[in-house]
Amino acid sequence: MSQSDAFKKAIELIDAANREDPNQETVEGKTCPKELLYAKRMSDMLRRYAP
Repeated sequence: MSQSDAFKKAIELIDAANREDPNQETVEGKTCPKELLYAKRMSDMLRRYAP
């Protein structure tokens, strides 16, 4: 497994765990697990600062 594939798999596993968060937040009319939303926001910020 390449490093890129391993990274993608790790992100998938983290996202799967974050989907289990019972705490929900509503954004733009959609309810989402809070931890999944936080992870998405942080990943988006990281891509902005270190493309």
